[in-house]
Amino acid sequence: MESKKAERIRVGILTFHRAHNFGALLQAYALLSFLQKYFPETEIIDYWPSYHQDEYTLIPNWKKRTFVEKIKGILVFLLGFPKILKRRAGYLNFMKEYLHVSDKVRYPVAGALAHCSYDVVIYGSDQIWRKMHFNNQYFFDDVYWGLYPHNVGVKIAYAASMGDVNLTPDDIPYIRQSVQNFRYIGIREDYLINKLRQIIEADYQQVVDPIFLLDKQNWENIIDQAAFKIPNEKYILFYHLSFNNSALQFVNRLARITGYRIIEIRGRVIPYLMGKRYFHGVSPLQFLALIRNSEIVVTNSFHGTAFSVLFEKSFYSVLKPVENSRIKSLLKMLNLENRIVVDEGVALLEEPINYSQVKRMLSHYIQNSKDFVLRSVQNTTILS
Repeated sequence: MESKKAERIRVGILTFHRAHNFGALLQAYALLSFLQKYFPETEIIDYWPSYHQDEYTLIPNWKKRTFVEKIKGILVFLLGFPKILKRRAGYLNFMKEYLHVSDKVRYPVAGALAHCSYDVVIYGSDQIWRKMHFNNQYFFDDVYWGLYPHNVGVKIAYAASMGDVNLTPDDIPYIRQSVQNFRYIGIREDYLINKLRQIIEADYQQVVDPIFLLDKQNWENIIDQAAFKIPNEKYILFYHLSFNNSALQFVNRLARITGYRIIEIRGRVIPYLMGKRYFHGVSPLQFLALIRNSEIVVTNSFHGTAFSVLFEKSFYSVLKPVENSRIKSLLKMLNLENRIVVDEGVALLEEPINYSQVKRMLSHYIQNSKDFVLRSVQNTTILS
């Protein structure tokens, strides 16, 4: 057994680092960047199994569709192909430049990780503990629950999330056993900590999403690297991952009241949506630039909400009454639950957000989160 200095500790990160999603890529970058300041031998472990790869293939699978559906799907795909290709290139370029992964996945199956060797592996952030869906089956991925890699000194969960928790009785024994794979457990949402404590008692700590481990200036610095012309006029950024008619009606009403232009980004390219309102092909850094320079953000995305807070924007999180507990948990932490909109007819908030107060609360959680992850790694400088 050998004691190691911080600069020699090998740290691996297992997360959703190849997802074609702004939040997934940016949180992976944030955790990698933060840890490399203290532990230079930190890297993303390039695990990306077939169920992930299938979700983000360039050419959709139309095998199970009817003939009419296939023809319609092909026509829509061809119509939107240039926009799809542009957005895809933005994701892939970000992965290469900022996450340092190549075109080819290094570990496409769990077994390939069996002999990886790290002093520390950090699992998270993002919804790594949710049930995955592939070939009409729902399942937990053993890798993200700490069963792989084997040759690891210490396993740490950081800002792990399960999304909206819907467990069956059969899930309980698996979770009870798997939680014990981790020496230190940092959870992003308070409601998940409560649920886990009902299953197995452990030393859980609530921590912030990795994007908050980098300060506003860190994000400003990488945004400036994006070659992107920001619109001159004042605008509302409308970023939504799934269609919500209440959100659409709300943002349209907000635009009428303020006179601001709407810039809309959807979770995926919708080819038939045309015009200067729709920004289909933005990269992760361009997405950040659009948040930073907006007057107001309207979103149903967790990371859309989180970056709105980080850049101190006026924002509204438009949710369905029973959805997205992740956003509710974040806003509850910061006493910003009044920014949640569940009805497009709700009265607009005229009083600006008191970001001096928000920053005081947030800085406390950020410091505790930094202390948690640094202490967890520094206390595990021995690899047997």
